[in-house]
Amino acid sequence: MPNPQEYSITYGNFLIGGASDKVLHAKHSITESYETGSFDCEIIVRGDNEDIFVEYCKRVEDTFRTDEQKLVVRLGSRVILEVDPAVNSGYNTKVRIAKRGDNGFDTARSRRYNIIIDYERPASITSKNGRRDSNVDVQFGPQRKRKVTISGTYTALGANNSRAQYDAASATYFAAILNALGGTYEKTAESVSTDENDKNCQFNVVYDELIFAQGSGGTDVSAIIAQNITISKTLSSPGDSLPVGQVNRMQTAFVSADMYIDKATTALVSYYESNIKPYIANILNSQFGLTAALMSDQVQYDLHNNRIMISQQWSMILGSGLVEFERVVDVLDDDGVMLVPQWNNNPRAKLEYKGPEKIQRTITDTSTFVNATPIVADVQSSLVKLLGNDSGGGGGSFFGSGGAQLQFNGSPAASLFSNGGGIFGNSDGGGGGDGYWRNLQKRANERKRYLGVSGGSQINLLIRVETLVQEWVEKATEATGLKLPDMEVVYTNSEY
Repeated sequence: MPNPQEYSITYGNFLIGGASDKVLHAKHSITESYETGSFDCEIIVRGDNEDIFVEYCKRVEDTFRTDEQKLVVRLGSRVILEVDPAVNSGYNTKVRIAKRGDNGFDTARSRRYNIIIDYERPASITSKNGRRDSNVDVQFGPQRKRKVTISGTYTALGANNSRAQYDAASATYFAAILNALGGTYEKTAESVSTDENDKNCQFNVVYDELIFAQGSGGTDVSAIIAQNITISKTLSSPGDSLPVGQVNRMQTAFVSADMYIDKATTALVSYYESNIKPYIANILNSQFGLTAALMSDQVQYDLHNNRIMISQQWSMILGSGLVEFERVVDVLDDDGVMLVPQWNNNPRAKLEYKGPEKIQRTITDTSTFVNATPIVADVQSSLVKLLGNDSGGGGGSFFGSGGAQLQFNGSPAASLFSNGGGIFGNSDGGGGGDGYWRNLQKRANERKRYLGVSGGSQINLLIRVETLVQEWVEKATEATGLKLPDMEVVYTNSEY
């Protein structure tokens, strides 16, 4: 057995040099960097006979083709190099052995081997907390909204393997980057990959900048991820029976929303009802300054992906007042012709007599109000005036150029049934000329309608239908009296 050597190498349980019979030959070399290292040495293996020699060679070759073992290099009792995966001083050792062929040592009883052991080192710089490398990529959208992608590697460090070290240290690092950039962000994607021994952890995370609040809880609501809300607002005016500007038409908003909910919250229905739905109502109110009532609410719950997809229709109004107004005037012109059948050989024969003529008009207003007070109980205080010019004029007929014509110059705030005269007043209109419109019937009915399901505001509608029936009357001339003709009674009964 050779004399003990001061230098020794232990790889796994295999000892070279020191007191072993495997002799270190020549000088060994060590190469170190922040990320990796390498140890290179040569050994001489000898055997007293062919059996021992072959067994020694086989053990050496088997040992140094087995990766991921502990490596310790000592000088006497002092350790000058240690690569120990158990304490993460070094790991992922890759070893190779080569018999190069040596005229001086390759014999039937001896052999020289070259051994190279490569290994990786932990990211041990204190300020990096196990982070070996990283890259930060910032992309800007057309609206200057940013998407930040952070990628890199965490290594095992101390008692933590790489995944545990990533979990422990990465959040602080990511927060520092985002704080330096400024703005509010949410994590929308994360990819983490570790090697077989959990010594290196490759990561890639994506943060999207938030420029609009995700809920009433603030810009970044931890339970909501990748929220997208789109609002389409429509104002339509199919036409009213009043000039533009006197009717405050309701508006329609279509809302489309899509979001993921963090898996810590799986009660999607209750979360939507208590958080998301009322928040959308607040958005409509704050963005448009309108009162919004939810008319249609279609929600899809993707339970497998913890995702909520929303399609809504809202009715919106600014303030209160008249939102729809339609006036219909129906005129009946009866020439007073009376047809009396004549019983002769022609079944269609009729005698024509002149009867009284009649001109009637029926005026119907249909008005829709928001937040109006019902007035049917007091039919004398409507909110809409049917006509501006109530009376007949000039003695002409309704259809004549000198007669009263239907006008639309009334104010919607005036009274349809006002007490001061006019169309529905106590008087029947002015008496200009020989004719005027005489009120025959006044009728009004109202019904209420409440718009909106739970989750938004409620809009109270009052739908009022008011009807006035009038007849054109012309003054009659003074009657001179009628004298009935003398009547002769004829008795046909011979008894008298």
